[in-house]
Parts: sequence; C-alpha cells; structure tokens
Amino acid sequence: AYGAESIRIAVNLSPRQIANGDVHLSWPTYLAELGLPGQQLCIEITESSLLDTRPEIAARLATLRAAGISIALDDFGTGYSAMSYLTKFAIDGLKIDQSFIRDMLNNPGDRAIVEAIIAMSHKLGIKVVAEGVETPEQQALLQQYDCDFCQGFLFAEPLPEAEFAALLGL
Repeated sequence: AYGAESIRIAVNLSPRQIANGDVHLSWPTYLAELGLPGQQLCIEITESSLLDTRPEIAARLATLRAAGISIALDDFGTGYSAMSYLTKFAIDGLKIDQSFIRDMLNNPGDRAIVEAIIAMSHKLGIKVVAEGVETPEQQALLQQYDCDFCQGFLFAEPLPEAEFAALLGL
C-alpha cells in the first residue's frame, strides 16, 4: 500500500484564478486545516498564465512555493514557450504535452523536441513529466532520455474514487 503520505495531487489552475483569486492564500490554509504538508500538492499552470508579468503573479507563485507546494508548467511546448519563463518564475516541474509524446516514435522532430526539453529542464533543475504515455516503447525511450516521470493510459485510465482508493490500498 502506498499510504496517504506518499500521495501527491496535482491541481490545474487557470490564468484567471492566479490573477484574480486568492489561491496563494487559500491552498496553504486548506492544507494546514487538513494537516497535510504542502509537498503533497502540485499546482499546474499553463504557459499563458505566465504572460501576465505583473509582479503580484510571481509573488503569488512564490507564496505557494514557500508553503512547500510545487509549481508545474502544464502542456509545455504547445503555447508561447518563452524560455525566459523557466528562469523568471519559480517553476519546479514541466509537463511535456502529449502531442509530442504521441508521435515521438515515428517523428524525428517530435523525438528531438522531447529530448531537448528534458535536457534543458534538467540543466535548469526542473523535473519533467511526459503526458500521454500509452506504450512501453514510449516509456522506454523516455527512460533513455532520463525523463523523471511518465503519466498516461499505460499506467492507469481515469478511475472512480473507490477504485482509486482500492488501487492505493486505502
């Protein structure tokens, strides 16, 4: 069994929620009320969230990180992909969009992009998740490129809550 302490949940936040909400205050408070450490939560944002260069956006992300919550850039490579975002904002993780993973075995361009994103991210101290991994061959290639994590139907399809809890032995 995995146990509740080993579970890490990722939550997608929209650019609007980051810009106009109080997520930087509510999430750490909510986790404290539950008695859970921030390390069990990852906030996933899109590249478009980072287009808003107001200082308060960076400050809100920094507040989340100070609470132990990690910040991941979701669907990387499909949006604006300004490399400066990776150093300007406190990003802990990058999720390579499944559109690159899907065709990387047959498309040398996608394969090169995936390998380059992983290498660049690691040089910046950023962990990498490959989205949409569906075959053992994709997983093997990603392991060859030292991808940190894979997610997709190869491992599990979406499950109802009871089946998920059973899978974890909870």
